[in-house]
Amino acid sequence: MGFAVVDVETTGLNPRTDRILEIGIVTADGSGRPTGEWSSLVNPGRPVAATVVHGLTDADVADAPPIAEVLPRVTALLAWKVVVAHNAAFDVGFLNMEFARMGLPSIEELDCEITDTLAMAREKFPGQKASLDALCSRLDVDRSKRVLHRALIDCEPVSYTHLTL
Repeated sequence: MGFAVVDVETTGLNPRTDRILEIGIVTADGSGRPTGEWSSLVNPGRPVAATVVHGLTDADVADAPPIAEVLPRVTALLAWKVVVAHNAAFDVGFLNMEFARMGLPSIEELDCEITDTLAMAREKFPGQKASLDALCSRLDVDRSKRVLHRALIDCEPVSYTHLTL
């Protein structure tokens, strides 16, 4: 079974009231060899409030496709894979909320197994910082591209830490 590392950037923190702005997915085969990467900006249909986190503005997503046009590709990339995310409850929560709004099956209903590198880090390094930046530092993962949180850029170190932990 292959895996798909996923990250989303959002307008805020609540999947019930906020929306996805960007989705990034890196796929790999069962041995961890990359098989592809994909990302898309998403027009959330509402103002962007978390620009300080990811740098995305209303202008950046104004011409992006709506989530309804993006989700079929997301579904195809995630189905029957191990879905890996750092703080998976956040990313999966947002994706599942968008799937539900569109009447699509949840990630779990796509026969995906969910792996959370945040939980793995907390288990392996109890009492230590478990943020993605802290984990990258601890495992000597290059994070020089991670000036701001962006979906595809955040997938790369998650992929590495998933295989290392």
